Amino acid sequence: MMRILQILFYSAWLSGQPVLALLAVTKMTTLSYEHGNSEMSPFGYACYGLVLGAWRQEYEKGYLFGKMAVALCDQFDNADVRSVTNFVFGSDVQSWSRPIREAETYYETAYRYGMESGNILTVTFMMMLSSSARLTYGQNLNELYQTPGKPRHCSCFGDSAASSAARADGRCQIAERCHI
Repeated sequence: MMRILQILFYSAWLSGQPVLALLAVTKMTTLSYEHGNSEMSPFGYACYGLVLGAWRQEYEKGYLFGKMAVALCDQFDNADVRSVTNFVFGSDVQSWSRPIREAETYYETAYRYGMESGNILTVTFMMMLSSSARLTYGQNLNELYQTPGKPRHCSCFGDSAASSAARADGRCQIAERCHI
C-alpha cells in the first residue's frame, strides 16, 4: 500500500495535481502513525515535511519531520527509499528553514543511494536541482562544470573524447546503468 501511495504522490505531483499528492502523503503518514513504521515511512515523513512547509508555512515542523525521516532511513536497508527521502528533504524541505548550501549532504546521499538502487529518475532530478541550488548560492558555471567528484561531475555525458573515455573505462556509473 505504501509503495502505491508513493507512486501516486509522484504521479500527482509531476502532473500538477497537488491536492492528490497531498492526500497520498497524508495517508502514508497516517498509516505509519497508526500501524508503525515500514521501509516506505521515511519517504512519507519527508514529503509530509514538504507539505508542512510549502502549504502550511510550518517550516520548523516540516524540517523536524524531514530530519526524522532521514534518520529513520538507518533502520531500514533500502537504498531506493534512502535516496528519495534524502532528495525530497534536501530539495524541498530543509531549504525552507536552513541555508541552501546545507542541502549538499542530502544531495550527495541521494546520489549515492540512487546509483546503488538504480533509481536513475531520482539521480537525474537530484543532479538538476543540486546544480540549480549551486548556481543560486553563487557557484559559477565554470566551477560547477569543473568540480570533480560525484554527483557534481557529469563528464560521462556528451560527445567529447573525455566523455567517451569516462564511459569506456568505467568511471561513469550512470553510463553503466543507462547503457550509454
